[in-house]
Amino acid sequence: MRWFLTLLCLSLALACNDAKDENGAKPPPEVKPTKPPPRTLKPRPGSAKPPKAAPNNTRPDGGTTPATKPPPTTKPTTAKPKKSPRVVFETNKGKIIVELYARKTPKTVANFLAYVDEGFYDGTVFHRIMENFMIQGGGFTVDGIRKRPRGPIDNEAQKAGLSNLRGTIAMARTGQPHSATCQFFINVKNNNASLDPNVNPRNPHGYCVFGRVVTGMDVVDKIRQTPVQRSPSGEMSSPREAIIINKVRRVP
Repeated sequence: MRWFLTLLCLSLALACNDAKDENGAKPPPEVKPTKPPPRTLKPRPGSAKPPKAAPNNTRPDGGTTPATKPPPTTKPTTAKPKKSPRVVFETNKGKIIVELYARKTPKTVANFLAYVDEGFYDGTVFHRIMENFMIQGGGFTVDGIRKRPRGPIDNEAQKAGLSNLRGTIAMARTGQPHSATCQFFINVKNNNASLDPNVNPRNPHGYCVFGRVVTGMDVVDKIRQTPVQRSPSGEMSSPREAIIINKVRRVP
């Protein structure tokens, strides 16, 4: 009987230990499923872009700083030379167009154009006409009133070396070589060499040619054939009819 009780107690003890293992043990930690590695998509044939070339960071001298680009080369430009200025004389006998020698006689041309631009010659006359010599104007109005000019200019005749040929325009002056102001004359003789510099010993400075007639020599010839009478000084050069310069302006 005692042996039976001992065996029963032992059986009960073993049963209690099995129940503790089932109810008291901690479950193992939950293992989360890992994501599969991403698939690498193979590029389609012909769609792959070529890799960009690495920038060249070396200088010609072997340094490591980026080399600077050379400045762009520019083609040399050939500037067109400026055209010689021209003026048109609108007279009661027709138009006369004169081309001015601005490069060879810059002071004379600048002086003449200053008078043109201010309208100084408008309403003046060719007051002195010598058929086989020249026609002179630019200093008197139709009423015979002398216009008041600015100061005289330097005589550029010797420096320019131009000849008083038919159709050229030159500055009129007094016996003093550097006394020209506003009056001018147009040569109508084929050769007025006596007016050139270094030709006449009594007039070594000559008379400064500063342009030539390019259109309207027929008008010049009409003017030079105008009948004349004696002037107050006794010279046969005063026109019997007024040869009026209505307007002088630059040709655009």
